[in-house]
Amino acid sequence: MVVQGIDVHFAASIGHYGAIPATPYPWPGVRCAMMLVWLTEAEFTRMDETEGLGIAYDKFWLPVEADVCLPGDVSEVAIYRHRAGTIARPARRSIGMDELPVRGGPGLRLHQEAMQRWLRDRLAPGLTLDRFIAGNIITPALRTQRVKRLQRMAVPAWNPQKTGHGEGGTVAGLHAPIRLDCLQAAGGLGVMA
Repeated sequence: MVVQGIDVHFAASIGHYGAIPATPYPWPGVRCAMMLVWLTEAEFTRMDETEGLGIAYDKFWLPVEADVCLPGDVSEVAIYRHRAGTIARPARRSIGMDELPVRGGPGLRLHQEAMQRWLRDRLAPGLTLDRFIAGNIITPALRTQRVKRLQRMAVPAWNPQKTGHGEGGTVAGLHAPIRLDCLQAAGGLGVMA
């Protein structure tokens, strides 16, 4: 699917497995190819657990407008937004993930490895990239210290206007409908893996 107006950026966090997590971020005019995953109720429950719903991520239900790619009864989609906000470069601008095909997004886009190098240069200059990542994985206190530094400089988390809170981090959003288009109809944004 191609989502209009929402991009994917790096969250101001470091996962226990060493990667820098992703989070949706609004960006007017952007067209970003994303996966739409159909989950059963039991799968949603498991997804909430794995995403740390109410701890690391909040789940927002946003209205959608779509072409023929979606069944006619789909009127909203869930997104998981990281609570930490996004990693900011010096001008307090968010950094987009370069792994997804996108048009009209922010000027600075990085792949995961380049983001890791960028963070290493700011948080632990002099370390090899392998030692920086390994430290984040095997030393939770060090990872927590680095995440706190990231969050002091973070762009605040996107917060669709709230109409009410559900349980455990689920939020019903009052947001203009998000436009979803078929990837094939989007005009060559690339192939999604």
